[in-house]
Amino acid sequence: MIDAFLKGAPGRAQFRVLAAGGDNPVVPIPECGGVGQYFAFDDMVITFEDLSMIFAKQDPDNPGWNCFTPEPAVANMVITGGTGKYEGAGGNYRGIFEGTTVGDSGALIAETGTIKGWIEL
Repeated sequence: MIDAFLKGAPGRAQFRVLAAGGDNPVVPIPECGGVGQYFAFDDMVITFEDLSMIFAKQDPDNPGWNCFTPEPAVANMVITGGTGKYEGAGGNYRGIFEGTTVGDSGALIAETGTIKGWIEL
């Protein structure tokens, strides 16, 4: 589960993501410069200050990955709809995220990154 805050266009927002590698094995991923894991699924809800939402899921033709190297994780997403001013939205975007493990569990990662793409209304 990823919980983050966004700034920039189209506005300040919060997003929540549920992603997992599932049964996918750890494999060499060229963009990682070593091993990583492709996401089995990657579901996202973005909530804007006016409470409009955008819904997205992993691009089935271009799955994202998490590197087990210092290289960033990548999420390739397809917008599947929304609410409020984003009702009926479509489009796609790519998120690139770098992280630092926090604490002893290895499960909590502080991330920063960029999201670029477009929203079709």
